[in-house]
Amino acid sequence: MFTTEEEARAHVRAQVAQAEKRQDKAQQMVAEMAALAVTATSREREVTVTLGQGGFVTDVLFDRIDGLDAHQLGAAFMEANHHAQLLLTQRVEALSQTYYGKDSATTEVMREQYRAMFPHAAEPPEEHRPRPEFGGRS
Repeated sequence: MFTTEEEARAHVRAQVAQAEKRQDKAQQMVAEMAALAVTATSREREVTVTLGQGGFVTDVLFDRIDGLDAHQLGAAFMEANHHAQLLLTQRVEALSQTYYGKDSATTEVMREQYRAMFPHAAEPPEEHRPRPEFGGRS
């Protein structure tokens, strides 16, 4: 395969450099993922929800809620949360594409992981209907 010892060493150095580059890329992405947060607001601007990279709610802001009953407020929260989940899924996919490419296996794994976490995020949000056992109408 190699005609000289120096060719073999050069090949090994190139492989090590390539591995170090991949590791640096992965560490950069991990840092960006850790800092990732998305914010979305309901259509009527009653509720704003912020999600962290794991999809957990990290902040909620209620505004313009005078006159809303609990069901309307719940619906506004669900709407904002649904939109934030969609944004988070899109941002993670874009971040992965930046580091690994659109068609890479890593991007596909990230895409599928977030789609599994939020299977309905790409669909338009359904109207929130509280369950009867919590005071909603059947």
